[in-house]
Amino acid sequence: MVPLLLVALLSGRGGSPPAPRPLPADSVCVVAHAGASRPDGDVEMIRRIFLMRQRFWPDGTPARPVNLPATSPVRERFSLAVLGESVRALAPYWDDRYFHGTRPPVSVGSEDALLLFVVRTNGAVGYVDGDRRSELPDGVASLFCVSAPPPTSSEAGGGARPSS
Repeated sequence: MVPLLLVALLSGRGGSPPAPRPLPADSVCVVAHAGASRPDGDVEMIRRIFLMRQRFWPDGTPARPVNLPATSPVRERFSLAVLGESVRALAPYWDDRYFHGTRPPVSVGSEDALLLFVVRTNGAVGYVDGDRRSELPDGVASLFCVSAPPPTSSEAGGGARPSS
């Protein structure tokens, strides 16, 4: 039994995980600080965290969402895929929330800065272009990847407020 296992391991079969499948060109991967377990694939929870409606992870750690600049195409794809609205359509929502004392998530200038923030901040969560999924630094875990839906005509104008 041991020689067969050794042969299988040396031949490259059985021991290595399959390579990740390629992602569509418009994909965005949600990433989080790897210091604690985070729920994989819970798009609704990430939506609540980024809309500042959920302030803590299930384990009690404060959630620290971080955005790319409002002009970033990756942020727009994330906003459409996870938040359900374009960045522009969310502006009135954030104006209202700010008036009531809730600030939007912190923004950083680049994906590299976002990843550094996530590495250094317990509870941090952000997003990067899907092409970066295979090159995440130590301390950053990928929770899930999504593709942005095609833009609709309502995203060109004001848009509706996100529902609870």
